[in-house]
Amino acid sequence: MFSFSQTICKKLIKALFVILIMITLGIASGNANEIGIITSYKLNIRIKPDRNSRTIKVLNKGTSVTIISHLNEWIKVTHNGETGYIRNREIYVKILKKKLRKSTVKKKNIQITTITEDDLGDIDKAKAKAKDINREIKKQEAEVREFSKKESIVISGLNEIGRALNKSRKRVSILKKDLAVVEKQISATNRESNELIKTIRIGERYTASRMVALYKLNLLGKMHIMASADSMYDLIQRKVAVEHILYYDDLTLKNHLKNKVRLRDTLEVQKQKKNEKLSIQNTLNEQIRKMTSEKLKRSSVLKEIRNKKSLELASIQYLKLAAKDLDKTIVALQKKFKPFKKFSAYKGKLKMPVKGKIVTSFGKYNSTKFNVVNFRSGIDIKAERGKPIKSVGAGQVLYASWFKGYGNIIIVDHGDSYYTVYAHADELLKKNGDKVKTDDIIATVGDTGSMIGPSLYFEVRHHGKPINPIAWLRKS
Repeated sequence: MFSFSQTICKKLIKALFVILIMITLGIASGNANEIGIITSYKLNIRIKPDRNSRTIKVLNKGTSVTIISHLNEWIKVTHNGETGYIRNREIYVKILKKKLRKSTVKKKNIQITTITEDDLGDIDKAKAKAKDINREIKKQEAEVREFSKKESIVISGLNEIGRALNKSRKRVSILKKDLAVVEKQISATNRESNELIKTIRIGERYTASRMVALYKLNLLGKMHIMASADSMYDLIQRKVAVEHILYYDDLTLKNHLKNKVRLRDTLEVQKQKKNEKLSIQNTLNEQIRKMTSEKLKRSSVLKEIRNKKSLELASIQYLKLAAKDLDKTIVALQKKFKPFKKFSAYKGKLKMPVKGKIVTSFGKYNSTKFNVVNFRSGIDIKAERGKPIKSVGAGQVLYASWFKGYGNIIIVDHGDSYYTVYAHADELLKKNGDKVKTDDIIATVGDTGSMIGPSLYFEVRHHGKPINPIAWLRKS
């Protein structure tokens, strides 16, 4: 009897265990038939389905989560034992469906004898399917990582294209200056050669007439001229006059020959300068071709960024990282300069650094396209390429070079830990350590590092932290 009871008890325990497994699988397939792959760079899991609720943890791009349920614009998820809510947006999470067959257990008239080997076989199939899904998840995660890598390559490539374009522009500018110098030299040699030709022609006419006179003198002979003198004084006068004429003729002939040599040398220099001009023009044309190619590449990348959500979000993240790098650079470069006057006294009195239109504002802004909140540390002023950029106050140039995400940039230290930042410049007219006065031209407007075309990105900072530039500019 005891043995029979023990056997029944064992069967009951085994059956209950199998039922628990089936119920667990039923729940899992009912509530967790979806998984999510995080597509945002950083995504908060919140304790409640509310953007103002507390953040439980932050998930990185490519992380997979199990989806428990959907609630309007929110999804209830679990990750590593923690449960919370995330926004149900494509830009935040990619939802994948598990293709598991639902297992159901009838709640009424449960009979232990209905648990068979077939049921256990179904569980094994479900486990095998779960393994397939895990492999699919890993594959999807790998694809997300690969896509993120491609995004980074595209965005960082934009910086490299910008640098190459900036280098080409500088080279073109130098070549144009060299070409202008050579053209001036050619003009000078043209004037010199024309003057020499005129002088040589006059000299040739004079020399020809003197040659005729000398020929006649040789025919008559010097003694015949001397002998025809009326007196000794007249003889001496004639002798001096003849010697003077012969000396002048000799000098004129020598100058004439020198002018011919000078003309030959000038024409040779002119030929060299023309060859130099041709070489510069060929190099210039090649640089312009390269510059045009880089411009097209840049336009293509910018268009791709604007058209693809993931790339635009990646570019926003790229600019955030660039802003952090700029913060670190300014902190590292901070020096003590004796201020000309307390910069704080100029609040609300500064002139615009460039003539143009303010097209973006300082502070938090919401991207209507992707509903992403971001922070802008300065303002963008739309202006024509080449327009002069002026320093808003006296100070010393702390940094003047290329900076990733900003292009050509100048940072001016005004003392008292106040700094102004001027970015996207075409040409930098000041270098590190240069002192500047208010309204000094420090650069020209360009589009280096800009995503909106020719413009000036302008910041005001205090102790390295950005402050609203609008509050410092004159109202107009």
